[in-house]
Amino acid sequence: IILVYIFQGSGLSHSYDFTVIFRAIFPITIGCIVVSGLSLIKAINLADGVFEWLKLFVAFTCLYLASLILGRNKASLSFLTKSVILAALIMGLIGLGQYFQIGFTEIPGNNILYGTMVNANLFASALFLMLPFILFGALQFSGSWYMLSLVTLTGVIHVIALSEARAVWGATLIFIFGMVMFVLLGHPQLKFSPKEKYSYRRRSFTVIAIFLISSVGAIWSHSHSNHHFCEFSTKPLQTELQTSEPLRRSIQSLTDLKGRFRVWQKTLSMITDAPFLGVGLGQWKIVWPAYEMSQKTLASQGVRHEVRRQRPHNDFLWVCSETGILGFIAHLFFWGVLIGYSLRIIGHAGEIQDKIFAAVMLFGIIGFAMISCVSFPKERIFHSIFFMLIAGGLVAIYHQTFPIPKAVNAYKILSLNFIILTILVFGLICGYTRFEAEAHTKKAIAAYRAEDWNRVVTEIDKANWRFYNLDPTSTPLFWYRGMANFSLGRIEEARSDFLKAHAHHPYHIHVLNNLGTCYAKLLNFDTAVDYYKRALFISPRFEQAILNLGVVYFQMAKYRQARQTFLENVIHL
Repeated sequence: IILVYIFQGSGLSHSYDFTVIFRAIFPITIGCIVVSGLSLIKAINLADGVFEWLKLFVAFTCLYLASLILGRNKASLSFLTKSVILAALIMGLIGLGQYFQIGFTEIPGNNILYGTMVNANLFASALFLMLPFILFGALQFSGSWYMLSLVTLTGVIHVIALSEARAVWGATLIFIFGMVMFVLLGHPQLKFSPKEKYSYRRRSFTVIAIFLISSVGAIWSHSHSNHHFCEFSTKPLQTELQTSEPLRRSIQSLTDLKGRFRVWQKTLSMITDAPFLGVGLGQWKIVWPAYEMSQKTLASQGVRHEVRRQRPHNDFLWVCSETGILGFIAHLFFWGVLIGYSLRIIGHAGEIQDKIFAAVMLFGIIGFAMISCVSFPKERIFHSIFFMLIAGGLVAIYHQTFPIPKAVNAYKILSLNFIILTILVFGLICGYTRFEAEAHTKKAIAAYRAEDWNRVVTEIDKANWRFYNLDPTSTPLFWYRGMANFSLGRIEEARSDFLKAHAHHPYHIHVLNNLGTCYAKLLNFDTAVDYYKRALFISPRFEQAILNLGVVYFQMAKYRQARQTFLENVIHL
């Protein structure tokens, strides 16, 4: 689209109203981009930080384009709504197919009913972002599109209920009933005619009926199936808790909530330590182990389970911890301005359609804010793009309702589009390179599990670590190559690899432990002890590091320290 704009040149300003860029939302978005970019000064791993910044840039570019296109004519908003309804229908069918085991089960994911999102919570929150458009269609369209809106609404609510994503449940409940009551009670600013009041109230009752029927249907489907979406993956509890499934899920919910409160508390400490620019965009997952200091490696039934958190399950805290107070304020201003636009459109727009759209999107934004407080939709570009489509629709209507008597120089717009295009091209290169690197990483991990050490080295060498140097669990790629070289007896090469891995993730306990082992093999015992202690500072019960430290103390003839270390390990076990 940017390329098309550039080719249109100076004639572009006759087709689109570029005065929209003077709206307050755009200086705020520029502030978010700039502050996030400045936070990269603090980044430990620049590759992941730059990638996160590019995702942010793409999302705000979508806002820029959506505001222009949707503001061009009324048909654009209707076309977008219909497109989202069709997309939601397809995604809902994928989820239902997975649930009833009739299709799409080959798509990888954690627990059944995750659509194309791998994760049930992300799938449910993605569908929630489509709900405002679906409900707008149910309230506004007629004929076949009205019926399709109702069918899609039924399927989406049913899938959300089946997903058991509790945050999305609450957001959907508030969204549906909040919006319906807003219409039924006849908000004074809506100014319905008698005919419009009857039509909208009839449609509102239909929406409530669909919501209730879909929810009850989901409960019935769940009670008559063998699916348990909130099953725990912690096998030890299976022998300890012989309780009913609802009670088990309640216990798990309380455990999850307690765990999240602990993570939020530690994240606040992270914010306190780096209040100005944060720890750097994309760096929470890297810095987190230094704050947790209780990372556990548990042994049970011969299987090791290790928790490596990748996000704090709260997007607002996530933004604040990575970009500091300035980034957090800019983020809040962005949400606040959108809410302000919605309220002003409801109060002053000339057409009832615009008022309904603003009201639906307002309740959608409130619901999405609830989800963002306990989940991590910011992680996926899908969620960011759909949120920007909501924002773009509001900006377009607001700009039409309150026009700006200004003119924009065509050459300035052309320059702006060239800048955007340049960054997007770089993002395309970065994204493709990371995609290729991740493919090689997947092959390297498969070779690692098969103990094909030479192939591990070969596949990691093919990955471009300048753009991609951490796997999805935040394990450095050079750790895999270091393990391969160590297993091949190439200790010096392994040490070099582990040092590179340490530079990319200085708080990864296995990197620290393996570095200590390399130095021990090279008879540099003092340095080995230092790395083992660093690993134990992060994870005091890390058995491998405890045993290795005891062995090194023994080799150094520090028998008292060795004995104490081994005793501590026995106590922990």
